[in-house]
Amino acid sequence: MTITYMPCVFLESRHQGKLPADHPFYHLVMETIQNSILYLPILHHMARNTLANPDEIAVKQRAEDIIQYLQNTCPAVSGSDSPAMHSTFVDVRAYSGCHSSKGPKDTRKHIYIQKRLIDNWMKESASATLLTVFMRLCLIRGLVAVIKLAFASEEINVKPETHGSPWSLENFLSQWNGWLEFEPRPLGLPVSHKKLPYRKLRAIVFSDRVSTFSHAYISYLAPDLDRLAAGDWKVLEKHPSPKPYNVFQLHSLRMWDSPIDPKPRKMIRDMLRS
Repeated sequence: MTITYMPCVFLESRHQGKLPADHPFYHLVMETIQNSILYLPILHHMARNTLANPDEIAVKQRAEDIIQYLQNTCPAVSGSDSPAMHSTFVDVRAYSGCHSSKGPKDTRKHIYIQKRLIDNWMKESASATLLTVFMRLCLIRGLVAVIKLAFASEEINVKPETHGSPWSLENFLSQWNGWLEFEPRPLGLPVSHKKLPYRKLRAIVFSDRVSTFSHAYISYLAPDLDRLAAGDWKVLEKHPSPKPYNVFQLHSLRMWDSPIDPKPRKMIRDMLRS
């Protein structure tokens, strides 16, 4: 399969999305892509996500195609005024938004991420390293969706199923059931969706809702957090909790409020209506 377009990482607006040429975010993007190639659970998940019948041989061949595509295609980082950015939460997904008079075939698949998240990630705070982990997850999520729309037809629907241990990144990728836990607000008020207090992030939770209903709890004080922030995802399996995570806490929010596999045609229709 020949892919001619270049994947893009778009930030909130054309004005606010400008970053200095030496900004660390560029390094994080390239490092995360490389980590997605070298860490087989991520690579194989991306491959399976594009196949109707993901047998071992097909997954291996598709993984090689994905590696070639990612190694030969350098992503662009830019600002955007796309409606894909209008979300009450972090909206990182592939979006078929470059519509032209030639129709849906000319649409491209991009990753969108909040500029304010990047700004808070750059500031010195107790949550800085934890935000690095979350930024990696944001980029991986967007990358999975981009690869899905680049290599597969929209009819393929991959159902969540258990891969790896309940606390592994591999299992998390099949479900995307994660939570952000912030410092509790005074008087027990809920966390504001409109302006998330990223600098008060205190934990990331990787929850299993398919087999064991347990979770991995990563605190900002975890001693091996630096390894996790560097892309060593095996650290997750060292933080198991056998109980279901309490999702009703007012200082916790689910990581994403949109599906990872948006339907290209549906999103084009929604865009044209706006």
